[in-house]
Amino acid sequence: MSDEPSDRIGDQDRHAVQQRGRRPQRPCRDYERPWKDKCVDKNLKDEWLEDLNALLVFDLVSVCEGHPQSMYTCQPHLNLQLRPAAVEPVFASRTNVLELVGTQINKLFSESDTDAEMELKSRICIRPFDTTSTREVTANIGWLGDRRSEAASTDVVAWFEKIVPRVQQFDQVLHEFINASD
Repeated sequence: MSDEPSDRIGDQDRHAVQQRGRRPQRPCRDYERPWKDKCVDKNLKDEWLEDLNALLVFDLVSVCEGHPQSMYTCQPHLNLQLRPAAVEPVFASRTNVLELVGTQINKLFSESDTDAEMELKSRICIRPFDTTSTREVTANIGWLGDRRSEAASTDVVAWFEKIVPRVQQFDQVLHEFINASD
């Protein structure tokens, strides 16, 4: 696995990566702003977005600053997915990686304001003329507080300032584990 992060912004859609630097493909909503070829929440700092899109083994699937008017996303959160090249080494050493992940999640994300989980999934789909199996590893990290206003509150900013470097640490530890497994 290469140490160099690929040029990506959280998804594996090759066309989206080629569109980087262009306008978003849809108009941004009133609580969003353009960032590269995506619409992102207004109060997410470019630095956080760059850091989360430069991870070594994870792809950023989504990041949200939380929205007080929404019943579903009032809490800031981010969702990650392990890149396909890293999935098999993780599943091959499932027992060891679960111990490592448990230790790291407890070390990096166990504060009372954060919820973190990592999930290893194996899925078999059987359909007429098609049987597929997939494996994926996802991580979800969220702030347990609720956004109370549209303005960027100091506690939400402080949470992202704390969490982004910890996500980078978590990513680095998994990267080292996967490379040691080769």
